[in-house]
Amino acid sequence: MTDACHMLSDSLSIFLSIIAIRISRLPANRRLSFGFHRAEVLGALLSILILCSLTFLLVYLAYRRLTADKLEINVDMMIVTAIAGVAFNLIIFGVIHLSNPSHHSHHSHSSMSNINVRAAFIHALGDFIQCIGVLIAAFIIKFTGWTTADPLCTFLFSIIVLMTTSKIICDIINVLMEGVPSHVDYDSLQDDLKNINNVYTIHDLHIWSLSLNRLALSVHIVIDDSTKAIETTRKADQIVRLKYGIHLATIQVELFDNIMSSCNFCKSL
Repeated sequence: MTDACHMLSDSLSIFLSIIAIRISRLPANRRLSFGFHRAEVLGALLSILILCSLTFLLVYLAYRRLTADKLEINVDMMIVTAIAGVAFNLIIFGVIHLSNPSHHSHHSHSSMSNINVRAAFIHALGDFIQCIGVLIAAFIIKFTGWTTADPLCTFLFSIIVLMTTSKIICDIINVLMEGVPSHVDYDSLQDDLKNINNVYTIHDLHIWSLSLNRLALSVHIVIDDSTKAIETTRKADQIVRLKYGIHLATIQVELFDNIMSSCNFCKSL
């Protein structure tokens, strides 16, 4: 039953990934002007929630088995289903690897740059770890008769599964909260923009992710010579795009005014 749930959840995760990737490629419209890129993130979130829900369910069932008066286990069936689960998840790994949109791209920063693909991989990895735990518990019971190994292994490997999800959960939260991407140095980018000739200061610098591999930026640049506005915009755009890989940038150039010195909204973070 447990391995059947794992296989069903893996299949559902792959299905969600395919749907989310297809939705994310839809063009922008007047209602969703940024497009559907966040569909990747929502698909990843749903996949991870399914994995965590299944893990907590297994922990609950393991607790029930641990506190049961008599625990009857079909060891041979455990071994067969665990091996089947391991084999199934290895197939899932192959499917994810071949279906990865960045698999054949030489320009991708990472083979797992798509957060939705990463979530599907983590989901399959979690199920794979659980199946390994079942297999280990089955062999312990078979050779020692210690049936408590089954729920204890479930507890141990459930903790490992939850640990494997921590990084991608943080990435998902960061994207949804529109936080600065972890690989972008905010202070360095801010200094590079300030060091452009004729730039007095900058403010309202915001960097966020539409998806993990698609970044956006907006910034106000204050200059002291209005004739340099176009040149300043061009230089700032080159820095943002070429050095930091941010291709969706909104740069507003403003002429310095004395009131800016005391304006709380015109100060850098």
